[in-house]
Amino acid sequence: MEKEGMKIGSIYRKFKPHLLMVLSQMGYTFLYFITEASFNHGMNLHVYVTYRHVVSSLVMFPVAYFLERKARPKLTLALFVEICILSLLG
Repeated sequence: MEKEGMKIGSIYRKFKPHLLMVLSQMGYTFLYFITEASFNHGMNLHVYVTYRHVVSSLVMFPVAYFLERKARPKLTLALFVEICILSLLG
């Protein structure tokens, strides 16, 4: 029984990138269908892009805040100036 569990775990680890790629493609397909349906019902492109950015920000915020809060460097003045200069340069 123990060997079967290890075998399934090793198979999962081996095919994890492939599984994630398939899930990613399914997500893009779902987004495509939602986009087409929205545009066919007359939604403005600018409104759609705004909604898309708001939803993605709400989804990504908890991940970034809770999972990566200990990995962030302290915000020093030098780092703040560097971020400002890079954001101005585009």
